Amino acid sequence: MKVNKKQLYYNNPKFSSALLNPKYLPSWLLFGILYLSSFLPLSFQRYLGKTLGSIIHKVSPHRKEIAKINLKLCFPDKTEKEINRMVLENFYNIGQGFFELAFAWWASDKRLRNLEISFKNKELFKQAEKDNTGMLILMRHSTHVELDARLVCLNFNFGGMFKEQSNEIYNYLMIKSRNRYVQACFTNHEGRIAIDSIKEGVKLIYAADQDYGEKVSKFIPFYNHDAATVTLPADLSKNGTRVAMIDIRKTAEGFCIEASELHQCADEREFLIQMNKSYEDMISKAPEEFLWMHRRFKSQPDSQKIIYPTWKSRDLKRQKARDRRN
Repeated sequence: MKVNKKQLYYNNPKFSSALLNPKYLPSWLLFGILYLSSFLPLSFQRYLGKTLGSIIHKVSPHRKEIAKINLKLCFPDKTEKEINRMVLENFYNIGQGFFELAFAWWASDKRLRNLEISFKNKELFKQAEKDNTGMLILMRHSTHVELDARLVCLNFNFGGMFKEQSNEIYNYLMIKSRNRYVQACFTNHEGRIAIDSIKEGVKLIYAADQDYGEKVSKFIPFYNHDAATVTLPADLSKNGTRVAMIDIRKTAEGFCIEASELHQCADEREFLIQMNKSYEDMISKAPEEFLWMHRRFKSQPDSQKIIYPTWKSRDLKRQKARDRRN
């Protein structure tokens, strides 16, 4: 859908000669290959992605262990064999996610509309768009989350947020691509501006299914385990903002999109329980498509309780990145 950018907020990436530094050559080659893959049929992309996912599964022991711990916590009735199979299926989908990202960034609207896409409860947004009413749109961190945003923007003008990446090439291409199909685009450091945009009629896509830290969260059950749950959706709902959920799942030849609206309530905990339960329902319909490799239960009410094994190389890399920003 062609977006109306008048008087809305955008981060406009500027191409500079610094992006041609030889150190970025591997990144340009990788994204060049992904760009070419966007012209392949969806079925062949999924085949290639499954192959890539099996390779990632073999060479990523840390991520595989995190996914396994999460799945054991959330599906305690599953056997060890079943959990291992779920982990493998999840990595197949992660591999496919690379090609789905390319599809989201570079495929034409015509190609996307030619997919088999069903959209249940689309009426939820039609009147809001007609009345220029802002909403918070909650999505899950699926393995195809970039394509999810592109698909819903085929029909409606939605805004979105993004986390700035350390890879400058990825950052440049991501922002440039998203600006083509979202109505407004904010970084994760521009939360206040993003929230204010809802008052201006923006339907803002937001994912509230990860651990964003205890400072902005409350511990709410998620698959019967306490999980740090960001309170922003509850705060907005309490102040009168409509909050909706969008679930997007793969089908044999395309995708199924289903929308629902959360009930407004003054009690913060009651709202967050409702939200997490909705996330559980969405995830359980296609658990292999959720990003289980993220440390969902990192924060704990008992700070001494450690859920995940130490990953020294990653922690050191993140600390260096924080030091550079400071």
